Amino acid sequence: RAVWERDQGRCTFVGARGHRCEARRFLEFDHIDPVARGGKATVEGMRLRCRAHNQYEAERAFGAGFMRRKRQEARLAATEARTEAEARVRAEAETWARARAQAKEQTLDVVAGLRGLGCRIDQARRAAEFSEALHGATLEERMRASLKFLRGRVIQGPGAAVGPLAPDVS
Repeated sequence: RAVWERDQGRCTFVGARGHRCEARRFLEFDHIDPVARGGKATVEGMRLRCRAHNQYEAERAFGAGFMRRKRQEARLAATEARTEAEARVRAEAETWARARAQAKEQTLDVVAGLRGLGCRIDQARRAAEFSEALHGATLEERMRASLKFLRGRVIQGPGAAVGPLAPDVS
């Protein structure tokens, strides 16, 4: 903050004719004495530079060929990192798609199981949809959750649910 305030949030490069660079955006902190040569990150040892003038100073300090190689290495590293990140995103998407397909298949199995126990189709579908929230659950766990869900929702009274899920009145 002290460097920013001292340099008035502006590039400190001054050209041969005495004109100071006007850049106020995309500024970088530049070490007056490069760290590679023992420079310290102190208020007195740093200044604000725009990207172009920071690169210019680096080329003056280390040579154009060296900086060209370093920029190429940085581009290659960035490309590799981007490629790896894209591969991770694709793998995650494929994993999610497989899990979603498995969950849909289990939902059909839960509906079939509940129908086999005598549930109405609408009840079986609602209970199966409820159990979809159990990501990574086994079919047995989803079936148990569906049965629990239905146990709390069986309508009582005249015309109450009948069959295996009807409340025990004995």
